Amino acid sequence: MNGMSNATIVSRRSRAVRARGFTLVELLVVIAIIGILIAIVIPVIGHALERGRQAGCMSNLRQFGTLLLTYRTDRYTDPLPVPGWLSNLYGSYADAPPIYICPSDRSGGRDGSKPLAGDATVMGDLYPETNDTEFHPSGPTAYGRNPLITRCSYLYEFNAAPCSWNWRGFLNATEADVKIATAYPHVSWGEAKYYQMRFGDTDNNHRPYGEDRIPIVSCYHHYARSRIEDRDGARVPLTLRVAYAGNVFVAPVKWETAR
Repeated sequence: MNGMSNATIVSRRSRAVRARGFTLVELLVVIAIIGILIAIVIPVIGHALERGRQAGCMSNLRQFGTLLLTYRTDRYTDPLPVPGWLSNLYGSYADAPPIYICPSDRSGGRDGSKPLAGDATVMGDLYPETNDTEFHPSGPTAYGRNPLITRCSYLYEFNAAPCSWNWRGFLNATEADVKIATAYPHVSWGEAKYYQMRFGDTDNNHRPYGEDRIPIVSCYHHYARSRIEDRDGARVPLTLRVAYAGNVFVAPVKWETAR
């Protein structure tokens, strides 16, 4: 090779390879590998972020559980010893408006509790009368709610609004059976849920629910990102709840089907 050393030949070949750059095939392979890595990493990051948001939400719910127990202790002689709304806790009990907002609520509490509307994959405002926000359909002070709280992500199950679900058939009860408070002529959510806790419903063969099982506050803002098994083993949307007793628990969308 005209006296040219092997080292010189290798050096020149290396420079030639560097000069011509990547081939199209090599470039496509690199792009494919990057795409695979992104497809693996993004869901992992998304799940980790959602777990963090769930932890923040559960922290809010634990605070509500403590505040509601304190309220009940102070009002133990009341016929229905719970506030009409979560917003009623603000001022005397709650002093941090951010606890009213779930970290997974993309509307920042503006759209209210947004219970599921029939199809478990579709978010819809099935019960707008439960929204503890300034946009309540009956006005910002509807049924005694506190207008100083303008946003709230959580469904307060024991609220003072008229109960619009079929409580008569579900509870097998009359208005005279359920009615407790006298502030409003209607049967409220709070009265219907209080009856459900004490006397059960058709789902529970009309046996009472334990105070550590029936929810008083619920969060529906994780359903699109997380799943949980119900008692039949089906994978269903997840919700976070505060029980009447103050404990926080994870449950299917239909909490009665929790394991």
